[in-house]
Amino acid sequence: MTLPGPSEVTTQLEPGEARRGSWPAVIVLLRAEIAELIAAGAREIQLA
Repeated sequence: MTLPGPSEVTTQLEPGEARRGSWPAVIVLLRAEIAELIAAGAREIQLA
């Protein structure tokens, strides 16, 4: 399973301040998604 990494998720945000400011929230979302995938039995997860 491949998930977009934080930089890929935030790349579309403008201006740069919004991009930098959104990283903590993106990390929280990715961790939650990874936890769900693990709970569902995923054995290999990588960020793109």
